[in-house]
Amino acid sequence: MTTSESALTALRALRKLAFVALLAGCRGADATDPNDAFAEGVVIPGETTSLKVVVNTANRDYLLHEPSSAAASKLALPLVILLHGSGLAAADMRATTSMDSIADARRFVVAYPQGVGSPSDWNAGNCCGDPAASGTDDIAFLKAIIGAVSARLLIDAKRVYVGGFSDGARMAYRVACEMSTQIAAVAAVSGSEVTPNCAPKRVVPLIAFHGTADPSVSYTEATATPLPRAAPAAAANLPPVVKLFMATASCVSASSVLYQRTTVRYLGTGCTGDVAFYAIFGGVHAWPIRGADFDFSASPVIADFFQAHRLP
Repeated sequence: MTTSESALTALRALRKLAFVALLAGCRGADATDPNDAFAEGVVIPGETTSLKVVVNTANRDYLLHEPSSAAASKLALPLVILLHGSGLAAADMRATTSMDSIADARRFVVAYPQGVGSPSDWNAGNCCGDPAASGTDDIAFLKAIIGAVSARLLIDAKRVYVGGFSDGARMAYRVACEMSTQIAAVAAVSGSEVTPNCAPKRVVPLIAFHGTADPSVSYTEATATPLPRAAPAAAANLPPVVKLFMATASCVSASSVLYQRTTVRYLGTGCTGDVAFYAIFGGVHAWPIRGADFDFSASPVIADFFQAHRLP
């Protein structure tokens, strides 16, 4: 073990001991497991930390994971922001996607914001739940996270990405509409476009996944924004949101290939920005994880797509 590795191991051990002491003091002597909650405030390479940021005078929460290799690197790192679905939490998104381990292997930072309301949700435009009804400024929240993380860690401003599931995917689509000059690419799983008058200043590359049998967000759900021009004929049977992105990117056509046994991958061709869509035949409302219900995992595919894109 090198000197730097020994120092990092010692720092982690001290931090865990401090967190145990904090829990014991706040919740009683029986609270001695440092793994029963995320430590707050101190960002340590290879660990996940619970943080807060002030947005319009309100405290908002998010989890932050710095890759284990970051301490040895002086290079600016990409930032991936992943948004949970309705009624879920940041910790659920972290557990479902397993993106921490991918971040460690590929050296990027991951943030998992926490929605608000009951159930927790996002203001994605014409949706969703309490945040949309009250006008919660979730765009400001995401911008604040980018600013706060960039103040803590060396982040490459040309490699910031946003992905989401369900209503989190709807929020990711809003990000593509309204933060196109700050976000290099977006990923959406089981979502739809619910942001009226989406008019990005820049075409944002998209990777999306949707099950044809999704009972929660229909595969054929209409977009809140009309297509700016006709989508390619080859995209006729794709979800309206995919057609919207292909039309926005002026795609000439779309190619398709059997990606896995029940999944077809479509790629826009002749586009001003990449559009990749994975149609999961018989797929339901879930983040694809290789197993009984899916023949591939979405997380590494998303990481591949993100790594291939950066802001100009």
